[in-house]
Amino acid sequence: MGKSGMAISLDLFRTFLAVHRTGSVTAAAHTLGLSQPAVSAQVRALETALERRLFDRLPRGVAPTPAADELARRLAAPLDALEEAVGAGPGPEAWCTWAVPPSCSPPASCARSSRCSPGA
Repeated sequence: MGKSGMAISLDLFRTFLAVHRTGSVTAAAHTLGLSQPAVSAQVRALETALERRLFDRLPRGVAPTPAADELARRLAAPLDALEEAVGAGPGPEAWCTWAVPPSCSPPASCARSSRCSPGA
Protein backbone atom coordinates (compact mmCIF):
# COMPACT_ATOMS: atom_id res chain seq x y z
CA MET A 1 0.00 0.00 0.00
CA GLY A 2 1.07 3.54 -0.66
CA LYS A 3 1.34 6.20 2.00
CA SER A 4 -2.21 7.26 1.23
CA GLY A 5 -3.44 3.77 2.12
CA MET A 6 -4.41 2.88 -1.45
CA ALA A 7 -3.25 -0.34 -3.08
CA ILE A 8 -0.68 0.18 -5.81
CA SER A 9 -0.97 -1.81 -9.02
CA LEU A 10 2.02 -3.71 -10.35
CA ASP A 11 1.33 -1.93 -13.65
CA LEU A 12 2.25 1.38 -12.00
CA PHE A 13 5.53 -0.07 -10.79
CA ARG A 14 6.28 -1.60 -14.21
CA THR A 15 5.58 1.72 -15.89
CA PHE A 16 7.67 3.61 -13.34
CA LEU A 17 10.60 1.26 -13.89
CA ALA A 18 10.35 1.61 -17.68
CA VAL A 19 10.43 5.41 -17.39
CA HIS A 20 13.33 5.23 -14.94
CA ARG A 21 15.30 2.91 -17.21
CA THR A 22 14.70 4.84 -20.42
CA GLY A 23 14.74 8.38 -19.01
CA SER A 24 11.78 9.17 -21.22
CA VAL A 25 8.01 8.87 -20.95
CA THR A 26 7.80 8.50 -24.73
CA ALA A 27 10.43 5.74 -24.87
CA ALA A 28 8.79 3.93 -21.95
CA ALA A 29 5.43 4.14 -23.71
CA HIS A 30 6.94 2.58 -26.82
CA THR A 31 8.60 -0.18 -24.76
CA LEU A 32 5.37 -0.98 -22.91
CA GLY A 33 3.06 -0.67 -25.90
CA LEU A 34 1.12 2.14 -24.25
CA SER A 35 0.36 5.71 -25.23
CA GLN A 36 2.47 8.54 -23.84
CA PRO A 37 -0.54 10.03 -22.00
CA ALA A 38 -1.24 6.63 -20.38
CA VAL A 39 2.35 6.39 -19.14
CA SER A 40 2.25 9.97 -17.83
CA ALA A 41 -1.01 9.24 -16.01
CA GLN A 42 0.42 6.10 -14.44
CA VAL A 43 3.51 7.95 -13.23
CA ARG A 44 1.30 10.68 -11.75
CA ALA A 45 -0.88 8.04 -10.06
CA LEU A 46 2.19 6.42 -8.48
CA GLU A 47 3.52 9.80 -7.36
CA THR A 48 0.14 10.52 -5.78
CA ALA A 49 -0.01 7.14 -4.05
CA LEU A 50 3.52 7.51 -2.69
CA GLU A 51 3.04 11.19 -1.93
CA ARG A 52 6.35 12.13 -3.52
CA ARG A 53 7.69 13.39 -6.80
CA LEU A 54 9.61 10.72 -8.70
CA PHE A 55 10.77 12.58 -11.77
CA ASP A 56 11.75 16.09 -12.72
CA ARG A 57 10.25 16.85 -16.11
CA LEU A 58 12.81 18.17 -18.60
CA PRO A 59 12.38 19.62 -22.10
CA ARG A 60 13.54 16.24 -23.45
CA GLY A 61 12.82 13.38 -21.08
CA VAL A 62 12.79 13.11 -17.33
CA ALA A 63 15.38 13.01 -14.56
CA PRO A 64 14.79 10.72 -11.60
CA THR A 65 14.69 12.19 -8.13
CA PRO A 66 16.66 10.51 -5.33
CA ALA A 67 13.37 8.89 -4.24
CA ALA A 68 12.94 7.43 -7.74
CA ASP A 69 16.48 6.07 -7.76
CA GLU A 70 15.87 4.35 -4.41
CA LEU A 71 12.52 2.95 -5.52
CA ALA A 72 14.03 1.64 -8.77
CA ARG A 73 16.88 0.03 -6.83
CA ARG A 74 14.36 -1.81 -4.66
CA LEU A 75 11.90 -2.75 -7.44
CA ALA A 76 14.11 -3.73 -10.38
CA ALA A 77 15.18 -7.23 -9.35
CA PRO A 78 11.80 -8.39 -7.96
CA LEU A 79 9.82 -7.07 -10.95
CA ASP A 80 12.30 -8.50 -13.44
CA ALA A 81 12.12 -11.87 -11.65
CA LEU A 82 8.32 -11.79 -11.66
CA GLU A 83 8.18 -11.10 -15.40
CA GLU A 84 10.70 -13.86 -16.04
CA ALA A 85 8.76 -16.29 -13.84
CA VAL A 86 5.52 -15.77 -15.73
CA GLY A 87 7.18 -15.59 -19.12
CA ALA A 88 6.03 -12.06 -19.78
CA GLY A 89 8.01 -9.80 -22.04
CA PRO A 90 7.51 -6.09 -22.52
CA GLY A 91 4.10 -4.82 -23.48
CA PRO A 92 0.56 -5.55 -22.35
CA GLU A 93 0.16 -8.38 -24.87
CA ALA A 94 2.58 -10.53 -22.88
CA TRP A 95 0.59 -10.06 -19.69
CA CYS A 96 -2.56 -11.12 -21.53
CA THR A 97 -1.30 -14.12 -23.44
CA TRP A 98 0.32 -16.06 -20.63
CA ALA A 99 -2.95 -16.14 -18.69
CA VAL A 100 -4.86 -17.65 -21.62
CA PRO A 101 -4.78 -21.45 -22.09
CA PRO A 102 -2.87 -22.44 -25.26
CA SER A 103 -6.07 -23.87 -26.80
CA CYS A 104 -7.76 -20.46 -26.60
CA SER A 105 -7.00 -17.27 -28.40
CA PRO A 106 -6.99 -14.07 -26.35
CA PRO A 107 -9.82 -11.62 -26.91
CA ALA A 108 -9.13 -9.05 -29.60
CA SER A 109 -9.29 -6.29 -27.02
CA CYS A 110 -6.45 -7.84 -25.05
CA ALA A 111 -3.70 -6.54 -27.32
CA ARG A 112 -5.10 -3.02 -27.13
CA SER A 113 -5.72 -2.92 -23.39
CA SER A 114 -3.28 -1.49 -20.86
CA ARG A 115 -5.32 -3.07 -18.07
CA CYS A 116 -4.77 -6.72 -18.96
CA SER A 117 -3.30 -8.69 -16.11
CA PRO A 118 -2.92 -12.28 -15.02
CA GLY A 119 -6.31 -13.84 -14.54
CA ALA A 120 -8.08 -10.99 -16.36
